[in-house]
Amino acid sequence: MDYTGFIIFILVFVRIVSFMAVTPLFTIKGIPNIAKVGFGLLLSYLTYGFAIYDKALIPNSIFSLFTCAVGECIFGLALGFITYLIFQAIKASGQFMDMQMGYSMYGQFDVTTNSNVTLMGNLTNLIGMTIFILIDGPHVLINTIVQSFDVVPVLGVNLPPEIGTYILHIFLKTMVLSIKLSAPVILALFLTDFTMGLIARAVPQLNILMMSMPIKMVVGLLVFSAALPALVHMYIKIFQDMPMDLNNFLKLFPLVMCFASSDKTEEPTDKRKEDAKKKGQVAKSREFVSAMTLIGIAILAVSFSRDAMNIIEDFLTRSINNIGRAHIAQGDITDICIYSFAQFSKVTMPIFITVMSLGVIANIAQTGFIHTTDTLKPKLSRLNPIEGFKRMFSGRALVELLKACASIAVIGYVSYNFLKGEMPTVIKTSDMGIESIAAVSADIVQSEISKVAIIVLILGVADLIYQKRAYKKDLMMTKQEIKEEYKQMEGDPLIKSKIRQKQREMASRRMMHEVPNASVIITNPTHLAVALKYEQGADSAPKLVAKGADEVAKKIKKIAAENDIPIIENKPVARMIYKEVEINEDIPVEMYQAVAEILAMVYSLKKARG
Repeated sequence: MDYTGFIIFILVFVRIVSFMAVTPLFTIKGIPNIAKVGFGLLLSYLTYGFAIYDKALIPNSIFSLFTCAVGECIFGLALGFITYLIFQAIKASGQFMDMQMGYSMYGQFDVTTNSNVTLMGNLTNLIGMTIFILIDGPHVLINTIVQSFDVVPVLGVNLPPEIGTYILHIFLKTMVLSIKLSAPVILALFLTDFTMGLIARAVPQLNILMMSMPIKMVVGLLVFSAALPALVHMYIKIFQDMPMDLNNFLKLFPLVMCFASSDKTEEPTDKRKEDAKKKGQVAKSREFVSAMTLIGIAILAVSFSRDAMNIIEDFLTRSINNIGRAHIAQGDITDICIYSFAQFSKVTMPIFITVMSLGVIANIAQTGFIHTTDTLKPKLSRLNPIEGFKRMFSGRALVELLKACASIAVIGYVSYNFLKGEMPTVIKTSDMGIESIAAVSADIVQSEISKVAIIVLILGVADLIYQKRAYKKDLMMTKQEIKEEYKQMEGDPLIKSKIRQKQREMASRRMMHEVPNASVIITNPTHLAVALKYEQGADSAPKLVAKGADEVAKKIKKIAAENDIPIIENKPVARMIYKEVEINEDIPVEMYQAVAEILAMVYSLKKARG
């Protein structure tokens, strides 16, 4: 075994052992670890010679080898975890039964899995394991891990982003299976509880709680025994569907490799940007909007805080004075309400108007005016929990989380240092008067808001730059997409060429209809033919009514011969007219002399014949 073979063997062994580490069949504690490792080595030795790999990717350092081994380990664990979830569906169904039957309190330690299990959970697990072995399930697992090397080659593990979504899909599927497998017992026990409740209502002197426990145990066991044949059939169906689930997982990887050659490397076109804007998809930073509004609040805090404090002080003074009044008339109540609303508006309206205005301005500055109702249309895809989890665990969500954590850390650090420096002043407020405390508090708040606003503005600008880059990256197009867009805008080139061909054919037919009316046909003599028409007294100059080369020239001469049109050979004139004159155009002045000589020859021939 050479160096390359040894590396491939190690990576194959890592994938197989990782798969066995979480697969329930291979995690039974009754099987010695030495036997598991030996089986993994044997299977790896039998497999590595057939494993597909790219020699150019062979790691040449310990770090590269470690990175490749980590990828193989994650792939093997993910593949084995799917089988683990399928087995857990059967086990969880028994645990659901235990919760209803009252056996959940009888937990026991399972030495085969080193975990606490309930009575029915352990029973269903053992039944499922037995059925899996009887239907040759171990061979299916071994075949799956061996076939995975054909689908995902060694050194080619490129974990697609859909892997988490698919495992989540399998998890949800196992939860549904668990509920379906335990449904007969749970429904029977629910009806038992309902019946016992009716009895308790009718005969309240009975101790229904003490009676219901043994009754539910007996009913649960009877229903489970009656439903066991159907459950066994369900277990078999679940295990038969396992290869399909594993194959669907493996299909995620070829898709990634197939599309690797069609990466989005092209800049988005103007149409792509305009279409995205119509759908409401624009580069927009919420942090930038928050920064602008916070700056507005900071400016208000500096410039308007004194006036606001005076308004609040005046309001409190007048309110306290009104408390001492013995009688308050109905008109006074109206005046008090109007005055209170006016004072409240004086304090809050500047803040409200500033925040709203800056928020609108910041959004318009980022995206411009957008008029679209596409985002308001109901879409069923928004209710899809799989798509929701995909968005939650996407790369964009991770970036947003890191960004939020960084913002909290930076702002918290700045605020902590500021408050730490102001702590002596805060302590001294115990010796100050009320007005001094208010003034000191206002100064501290203004200073902190100003510092935080500057930090938030820096973070907002950075986030705006990131959002624009991410938006541009999302709109990047493949070469195929650009071709398709060009076809939509300009039309399919094949269709356009066919249209032009049809137009040429129609023009050629119209041109051939004019040949019998021509006065003379001038030829090359074999390759070119031009037809001129001239009537004395009616036309100011000879007009070109038809021209053609090769086959078209032959057709023009044939029609001319059939209609007794004179055919004159003159290479220079034929070439010049064919090149310089278009159909239905008069010949230029510089050709008058040459054409006149030809027409004079035609008239002489006609007189001679006449």
